[in-house]
Amino acid sequence: MILGVLFFDKIRSILPWVETVLRIAGTIYLLWYALNRFRAAFSETAFLQSSGGETAPLLATLTSSVMLTWLNPHVYIDTVILVGSVASGFGVARWYFASGAISASFLFFFALGYGAKGLSGVLGRPTMWRMMDGAIGVLLLVIAYQLLEPLLI
Repeated sequence: MILGVLFFDKIRSILPWVETVLRIAGTIYLLWYALNRFRAAFSETAFLQSSGGETAPLLATLTSSVMLTWLNPHVYIDTVILVGSVASGFGVARWYFASGAISASFLFFFALGYGAKGLSGVLGRPTMWRMMDGAIGVLLLVIAYQLLEPLLI
């Protein structure tokens, strides 16, 4: 998020076309991801299954976390492009916006981690996963439209 706030305006001023390219690429990715969520929503086998209390080795867990963080295109769409472009609209107050976005992100992931354990019974049901996959698909379509909307006007 800090990179987006620091550099989005600078990159956009040097390469004015980069925002358009990123918006189109981000929209394509989100549409592809939404399609996968809709497929999973209508699948009979797509749901989270418990590993029966087995824990993964620390190195495997850390490797997975790093890969999900740094190799996930949605991370860059959300943090660099979305937060950076929105923050640029706040001028000198963009750091207040960035602080709020970082705090909200921390609280969200903290609650997600602890909430998953508390909701493991509900989240173990295939019907719940199909409903969540469908809702995520709709949300991704909305985000894709909002990302592309400025180019349509």
